[in-house]
Amino acid sequence: RKDYLTAKELGFYISLFHYYDFIKTTLLTLWQKTGTNEMALLNYYERLIEFLRYRIDLTTGNDPKELSSFLFDEYYQRAISNKELSRKLRRHFDEFYTMLAREVKGSPLVLEASVA
Repeated sequence: RKDYLTAKELGFYISLFHYYDFIKTTLLTLWQKTGTNEMALLNYYERLIEFLRYRIDLTTGNDPKELSSFLFDEYYQRAISNKELSRKLRRHFDEFYTMLAREVKGSPLVLEASVA
C-alpha cells in the first residue's frame, strides 16, 4: 500500500507539472543535456516535489495520496487556471532550477534515483 500511495503521489505531481510547459521543457532539456539515464529524470521530479512540499500548496490542502485518481484532472485544471499559484510555482521552480543547475555546471550530473 505504501508503494502504491507513493507512486500515486508521484504520478499526480508529474502529470501536474506537465501542464506547466516551463517545468516540463526545462527538466527534459536538462536531462537530455546531461546524458544521464532515465532514472535521473524521475529523480529531478522527486526532488522538485520535495522542494515544493512545504513552500506551495498545489492541491488546496489535500494530499494527492488520498485523492481519488478520477479527481486528478479537476485539480490540474484548478491549479493551472489560478494565475497567482502559477506565478508562485514559477518563482519556486526558478529557485529549484538554479540549485539544480549549479550541481550540473562543469560536470555530468549523476543522480541516484530514490525509487525502489
